This record gives sequence, structure tokens and C-alpha cells, in this order.
Amino acid sequence: MPRSVTKAFDSNRLCVFSLAAFAALAAWLPTNSSAQSISEKIDKNTYAWVAGETEFQNHCAACHGEDGKGHGPVADLFKTSLPDLTQLSAKNRGFFPYIHVYHTIDGRNVERAHGTIKMPVWGERYTEDRKEEVGQRMAHARIFELIVYLRSLQQKAPGSSAE
Repeated sequence: MPRSVTKAFDSNRLCVFSLAAFAALAAWLPTNSSAQSISEKIDKNTYAWVAGETEFQNHCAACHGEDGKGHGPVADLFKTSLPDLTQLSAKNRGFFPYIHVYHTIDGRNVERAHGTIKMPVWGERYTEDRKEEVGQRMAHARIFELIVYLRSLQQKAPGSSAE
């Protein structure tokens, strides 16, 4: 197959993969107050949850703590306190802030503790701007898995029924 055709085919596969991942995520979003919560739909034995938990424990827990509450072994080295990642939904009127979390992980929403957009503490691990398409897909998959796991850690705000 000519190189231009192969490149176009690979680009189409990347587009289809991205659309499928976002469609799956969007399907989990509740559309009304009676919708089944995402945490009820996520089986803690699914690949995405297990991979997300592993990714979190290997790359996030040192700062954010194994429980996500911001008290990891190196948290004291920061000048600012680290956020309690179990309260993301509670701080967002009971809804998990998917886009904000995605953009924080991939470096678009730069948190001071994560470094600059040019060199976040995790390097290119979660950056979709990588040159090779496989790297882009892997970065997207890692972020999606982390989001699945972080969503499962959320604690309900008192009196909140929203997900």
C-alpha cells in the first residue's frame, strides 16, 4: 500500500479510536437525576478501572496518596496543599468534572505543582501532542483509565443525589 494511503488509514483509525472512547465516556454521563450513576456502572474488575488504579498508584499516589486524599509520601515537599481527589464531584455540584480532569492530566489546565505546560512532572506520559500516533493513543488511553478510576473514588456531598 502506498505510504500516503497507509498514513491516511492510520489517521482514520486514530480518529475512530478517539471517537469511540469519547462516545463510551459520553454514554456514561447521566442525562437526568434518575440515571444510573457512573460508579454503579463501573465494575471494579473491568480493565479500564484496574488499569486506572495501577496508573494512579504508580504515577499519582506519591503526591496524591494511595486514597487520593492528597497526603502522599512526598506531599509535604509542596508549598501548597494537594487537592483531595475524592471531592472533585462534591466541589462541582455533585457532578464529576470530566473535561477539567482530562485537561489537568494532559497538561492543558496547568496546576502549579505539576510544572509548566512544556514540562509537567510526568513528562509526555499523558500528553497527546506526541509525534507518533501509537504514543497519542496510549496517552489518551492512560488518561481515560485514570478518569475511570478517579470517578470511582468520589465521595458524595452530604445531601447530594447527583452524580
